[in-house]
Amino acid sequence: MDIEREQKIEIGVSVGGLAVVIGAMMAVGASYSADGGLTAQGGQLLVGTIVGFILLMAVTGYLLATKVTANEDNDDETPELA
Repeated sequence: MDIEREQKIEIGVSVGGLAVVIGAMMAVGASYSADGGLTAQGGQLLVGTIVGFILLMAVTGYLLATKVTANEDNDDETPELA
């Protein structure tokens, strides 16, 4: 089984983004916990973390679709001799 370059990049970016959001959630949970739950401010930060993750993945997906795919499409073309 051979994975293409584009798929490897997408997997790496996805795993990295997921690691960042899990780390941010753990940091919020550790910093804003009280009596076994989150404080109101911690809850707001947790929602902000989720929204930030969604926006980050949307922007990353757009950039991957336009830059990586465009670069691979250009590499496949054979230049014509004049």
